[in-house]
Amino acid sequence: MRSLRAFLGRLFGTRHYEAGGGGHRWATTPQIGSPNHAILASHATVRQRSRAAYANNAFLTAGVDNFAFALVGDGIMASSRHPDEAIAERLNEGFEAWTDGADADGRTDFYGLQFQVAVNMIVAGEVLARFVVRRDATELPFKLQLLDPEQLDAGDHREMAGNVRVRAGIEFDGAGRRTGYHVYRERPGDYLAVSSETVRIPASEMLHVFQGRFPGQLRGISALAPVLLRAQELDAFQDASLAKSKLSASVTGFYEGFDAEEIALSSSKLKDVMQGREFQPGMLHPLNAGASISFPPATDVGDQYEAHVKTELRAIAAGLGIPYHVLTGDLSDANYSSLRAGNKTFERRLSALQHGVLVHQFCRPVWDRFIRTAALTGAIDTEAYRRDPAPFHAVSWIPPTLPSVDPQKEAEADIALIAARLKSRRQAMLERGYRPEQIEAQLAAEPSPSTAAATEESSPDA
Repeated sequence: MRSLRAFLGRLFGTRHYEAGGGGHRWATTPQIGSPNHAILASHATVRQRSRAAYANNAFLTAGVDNFAFALVGDGIMASSRHPDEAIAERLNEGFEAWTDGADADGRTDFYGLQFQVAVNMIVAGEVLARFVVRRDATELPFKLQLLDPEQLDAGDHREMAGNVRVRAGIEFDGAGRRTGYHVYRERPGDYLAVSSETVRIPASEMLHVFQGRFPGQLRGISALAPVLLRAQELDAFQDASLAKSKLSASVTGFYEGFDAEEIALSSSKLKDVMQGREFQPGMLHPLNAGASISFPPATDVGDQYEAHVKTELRAIAAGLGIPYHVLTGDLSDANYSSLRAGNKTFERRLSALQHGVLVHQFCRPVWDRFIRTAALTGAIDTEAYRRDPAPFHAVSWIPPTLPSVDPQKEAEADIALIAARLKSRRQAMLERGYRPEQIEAQLAAEPSPSTAAATEESSPDA
């Protein structure tokens, strides 16, 4: 038995993966055990640093905004899939009418809220939105109010009656389902806040949007987390390089032939020496007897400056999951093939975030609330909804598409695929961000090309 244990110990105790080995090279390598513990321990600091970087770093400002624009564009639009086309059209029209007054603060519409959600998901790592009832001129009385994620207390952990527990401000029942959120009425630390009271909001009234990467993840973490330190170091490097170039271009010189200690003892003498000695381009100044002036050798930032900056910016773009030109606007090294390949990879990432996060966690619950509210208020056939609600909730969400690198080539490719019955016309329309029903209605209302040509030929002026 002892020999068997020794054999198994040698067999399973040997670390065959270098990443699981030891030694001095791994001595200072950080490790993450529980993802939730790691996120909750640092997400507040990461969020504050990310907000500062987004506000002050030009590349991160452009990268985040362009990322958010690509995610939502003019808006991720709803298209009802109700089998009755007349009902589907009425649902689409009713929802579009609601979107104009969707913001509880009255500052934007539903699609503007989508952009704010996208930006905060990237910068802050998560965003909270709650349904509120506001009875005003809009037909349906519910609206959306965005909350700062700091209002959800990450330090709120407790056990409650009935096998209910609170973790990081989120309430769970005995089956592990989210049942409520315990949030501050006002943002902590806001100097305008007058209350530190927390309230419980049922999970059915709250939308918690974040990109989950780990099973059981409670809270989101900023997408800038992998690149913040690198972006800060690059910013400092660029500032230092600029200062170096500025000093070199200023042709700064040094006075010689004076006793530094003697000058230091006499501020009036120092003033006499320095007065009238300001350097300006193309000017020479006389010196006192016995004095001379020397200039340091001219320097620049070096031939590797641009290469270094590009390398760092490519690493930042990779960390954010966006193409280099989306972060920098630099297309100097791009061509059709590289742009198309880069855009295709980016489109797959966008699609995953659009449908797996923004649609699933934000857009779809809003549509469901719209349908239920419409049924309760009689805006749709309540009896038909009660008999079979599923067709009313069936909806497709149409995200924006990236601009085509070569629209003609891509259109010809779609035409060939449709002709070969490898793609439907509806799919092609959806991929371009169009609502098929609207396109079909517009085409039906317009004369066909042959009819238009015949009409033109038969007109008296032809």
